[in-house]
Amino acid sequence: NEIQFLFVLLAALLSLFVFFQIADEVVEGDLQQIDENILLMFRDNENPSKALGPERLEFIVRDITALGSATVITLITLFVVVFLLIKKEYRSTLYVLSASIGGAVLLNVLKFIFARNRPDIVEHLVSEISLSFPSGHSTISAVVYLSLAVLIMRIEKSRKARIFIIAVALFLAFIVGLSRIYLGVHYPSDVLAGWSIGLIWALFV
Repeated sequence: NEIQFLFVLLAALLSLFVFFQIADEVVEGDLQQIDENILLMFRDNENPSKALGPERLEFIVRDITALGSATVITLITLFVVVFLLIKKEYRSTLYVLSASIGGAVLLNVLKFIFARNRPDIVEHLVSEISLSFPSGHSTISAVVYLSLAVLIMRIEKSRKARIFIIAVALFLAFIVGLSRIYLGVHYPSDVLAGWSIGLIWALFV
């Protein structure tokens, strides 16, 4: 209805504003010091190469970050698409493909435009070779998990269940983004920008 459409439009415009604000600050270099200070907050003061917390936590965070990896996201998307094709839900199939592929294309275009290097103030706890802004894991996890949540919500009539579904999608995107900061492979501004652009694309689709 009109109220839902206005809510979605407002959320998209707000996310777009946040993204442009962050992008402008990143280009000007105004967020560099803040970004680095936050990264250091997740590291041992005496040994910046070591993340805060027990050694086991590092392994847990690596598992969490995999939820936003290209491999896991591709597999999830592929399984969902095949299932939808089996069910002859062609419109939903197009929706999922548009969200995932379009989001990936948009992400790579933005990475090319901004060409920001990965953080070098702390040691990376996982290896990465792509550019830094915006965070790919944060962007794609927001796009895919939110898009799939919307797909499920279309057939779920319970309001509580719908709220739970969207909350899970948001939570997954949140912890994936947070894991990128903890592992030292992204600046916080990369992650925030990734969440913003991911939300914009998911809402647009």
